[in-house]
Amino acid sequence: MDTQIWNILGNHLKGESDKDEEARLKQWLEQSPENQQILEDVKQIWEKTGNLDTSKWAPKVDLDEEWGAFKNLTEENDKVEKSEPLENDSSKGKTLAFPAWIYRVAAALVLGLGLAYYLNYTGGPTLNKSMIVHNSHLEKIKVLLPDQSEIWLNQQSEISYDSDFGISHRILSLQGEAFFDIQKSEIPFVINTNQTKTEVLGTAFNLRSFAEETELTLIRGSVAFSEKDNPSNKVILIPGERAIHQVGSDQILKSENSDANFIAWKEEVLVFDKTELDEVITALEKYFDIKVEVNNLQLYNCRFTGRFYNPNLDIILEVLSASLNIKYTLKDNNVSLTGAGCPSN
Repeated sequence: MDTQIWNILGNHLKGESDKDEEARLKQWLEQSPENQQILEDVKQIWEKTGNLDTSKWAPKVDLDEEWGAFKNLTEENDKVEKSEPLENDSSKGKTLAFPAWIYRVAAALVLGLGLAYYLNYTGGPTLNKSMIVHNSHLEKIKVLLPDQSEIWLNQQSEISYDSDFGISHRILSLQGEAFFDIQKSEIPFVINTNQTKTEVLGTAFNLRSFAEETELTLIRGSVAFSEKDNPSNKVILIPGERAIHQVGSDQILKSENSDANFIAWKEEVLVFDKTELDEVITALEKYFDIKVEVNNLQLYNCRFTGRFYNPNLDIILEVLSASLNIKYTLKDNNVSLTGAGCPSN
């Protein structure tokens, strides 16, 4: 890992990174789940060591040496190749000078996190370690798995899997929402959520798993969708179908997918074609994470047509208002719709 990324990570943690650095960091994070894990590891150390008083012990410790030893250990474990110095790099043949913020991380290691932290948290050089990708961004991120399967992870969502993923198994866990494009293999691909289990060989689908329910919508191939604690309660889906399992229920409901916007979060397009207002509202609530209140039930008789690329809530509400003769108020994450409504069909 080159020193430029360490500098960018430091600026990011301190809240001092500029747009170019954030773009570079995003690009680096999307290169591999391992990079996501590095950020999470360093972030945890950063947060846990924020109040360290280094003045009492810093003179007794060679932080260059300690950090260098830890860096060498992690790089050896992860088989990270060191980049060659640039031709005009004045640091050739010299000890690498790390950015100042790195010393706070080294401080944590020296003060007892050290090798114990490394072994307990990552599993060390011999044990399997759990790879965790958590998307705390306000937009989706793309993750390339070791088997070359692709995952688009929605915001506030997380996947986790062991470091030997793709060798003897293809098993991962999901919290939140993700779109999966799975590479074909003789090794089954298994996704566990709190309540359900999804088994595939090679396919594409969207999976949402939240506190109340888990929903899978299939685009290509076929999947087996079951209760995790009751594998016999299973349905097989074909393209264009979806399955829903609600927490506390022993039923898995299978139906044709009628939601044209089930992957709007990934494609960044909202499409409505003479769509009833209650379905429009559901799509808006999902996409923008808002709550919409309707003060006149006659509004549910209205139908709306429109297509929005890179959707903007204010623009959509303005178009709704003009086309359906309704009024709206938007405060925080709450929308209120009022108006005369539409005659029943």
